[in-house]
Amino acid sequence: MSLPARSLPTTFVACSSSPEPTRNQTTRFPPRTSWLSDYKKLTRVSRRLCPPSLAATTRWSCSAATLVPKGYVRLSSSRMLGVVVIIFVRRQLLLYISDTEVCSTKTGFGGWLGIKGATSVRFKFGDLSVCFTNCHLSPHPEDNARRTGEIRHILQSQVFENSRLQPAMQMMDHDVLVVFGDLNFRLEDRGFDEVVELVSKKEYERLLLCDQLRLEQLKGDRGTSGLDYFLEMPITFPPTYKYAPGTDDFSPVGKGPGQRAPAWCDRILWNVHERQYPKISDPNPQFVVKPEDYTIHMEPRVSDHKAVSGGLRILADVGGFSPKVVFLLQTWWVGEDALIVFDVAEGTVISYWDRVALYQADFTSEKDCIHWSLTPVAKGTSAKSQCCCFNISGTDMPSQPGYYVLVYKSVEYGRVIGMSPVFPIVHRESVVSDDWEIVES
Repeated sequence: MSLPARSLPTTFVACSSSPEPTRNQTTRFPPRTSWLSDYKKLTRVSRRLCPPSLAATTRWSCSAATLVPKGYVRLSSSRMLGVVVIIFVRRQLLLYISDTEVCSTKTGFGGWLGIKGATSVRFKFGDLSVCFTNCHLSPHPEDNARRTGEIRHILQSQVFENSRLQPAMQMMDHDVLVVFGDLNFRLEDRGFDEVVELVSKKEYERLLLCDQLRLEQLKGDRGTSGLDYFLEMPITFPPTYKYAPGTDDFSPVGKGPGQRAPAWCDRILWNVHERQYPKISDPNPQFVVKPEDYTIHMEPRVSDHKAVSGGLRILADVGGFSPKVVFLLQTWWVGEDALIVFDVAEGTVISYWDRVALYQADFTSEKDCIHWSLTPVAKGTSAKSQCCCFNISGTDMPSQPGYYVLVYKSVEYGRVIGMSPVFPIVHRESVVSDDWEIVES
């Protein structure tokens, strides 16, 4: 089955920072008894709402619970101390995603520690390469040169060397690159009281004329950070830093000229590779990026930062990515041997290292399989369409009736190349109606 151009608003990126204070952050949090109590409650909620594979990724994974009922699956994640990227995709889009990789760059203490730096997850959606990078750069208004040096180092040093990527790809080689996080850029030559007054009047553009990130972008070729290649949605919300924890009030740090003024530290930037630009103006585009909903979130209030979110609606042509493996469903019974039957499309490269995995229909991660088996087929190209089958033992079958799916993961293609429709596994004495509703006798 061939699909037309399809949008990619279905990829969800969650980034978070660990709530545990580092040594130089201790005074930024409410009293230990307060935030620790809230954190323990949050952890209990996370464990109750999330499958184990999600909760183990990060203590903030309870946010994933809101996505699970909507048909999302955790594709991949990357963590470097408190800097986290988690990628979710709609379950049916796994067929079009390949070459998923992660990479991290440490910039703290001269590159020795990950308290500052960036972590990334990249993948291909159809023929479109996408990379999401969460950054945490150096603080302080006077350290702008260090920040620009760090972002330049991150853009140049992160290399993805998957064997299927020939040659290896850097961050800027991707069709779409999204960089976000606590970039820590400040406002030049603006005092605390002046900034608070202008924010109260919502005169954000006057303040953004002094924004270090925008000033760096205006340098163009004269700049060395590479930030001039990135775009950002219009900012129509107040600064994201620095707030008194537990409140929505700005909190000054220091006294006199050295006092830190509020600033837009938390940002979302994106870059579209130049080779894609001609397609954007095409009357029938294969590729287009539409930004939307760039906003601030005043809750939660455990940090001196406020979170921001934004959407990028990405349309990409995935018409050439039809399933290479099609499962032929049989009736399966709880606790009894079952037969897995599938057709392999002509020209498909198959291997005995390929895996067929059984999942619950509402699975939330590729790691949540109930059972998996290596395919008992010889490695080689399928010259013509062929039918393959093998048994799964009753001892490996689910012990409870329910709805399940089969997934075929290919080593050669580095992705899922086949996924069955949802089907029931029932007790032999049960009745399955025409619409596959299970009726226990």
